[in-house]
Amino acid sequence: MKKVRLRVLARVNVLLGAVLALFGCGSKRAVAVENQIVCLYGVPTATYKVSGKVTNEKHKPLQGVQVVVKGYKNYPITDTLRTDSKGRYAADYTGYPADRLNIVVTDPSGEYKADSTQIEVPWQEGASAFDQGEQTFKQNVQLKKNI
Repeated sequence: MKKVRLRVLARVNVLLGAVLALFGCGSKRAVAVENQIVCLYGVPTATYKVSGKVTNEKHKPLQGVQVVVKGYKNYPITDTLRTDSKGRYAADYTGYPADRLNIVVTDPSGEYKADSTQIEVPWQEGASAFDQGEQTFKQNVQLKKNI
């Protein structure tokens, strides 16, 4: 009876391994094999911390201005931020890495013209193959009066 259970268990393990292989799941090898392509499964991530100050042409801080940070393929990566009484904004984002970040600044009152700026993101090695680490950017924006 014990031998039958072991055979059934071995067959179930083989079947389960085959099903998992169909879905792309595998196990890691302890030693890399030379001249073979190693496929890794995972999603690359990076952490970005973006902050800055929004001012007018006279360098006075603007409160309540909308700031949106856009990343990979220009998708918004933050909710719409609002500047505080000192014109400051800050956003933390962990997600898919981007080559550049776009910061779009809009005055909801219409008193100032909307503006945008781009930040080039340098490649940075992180803790693992899927981690590009953490990068911090400070970007100040000056809005011009709407005429």
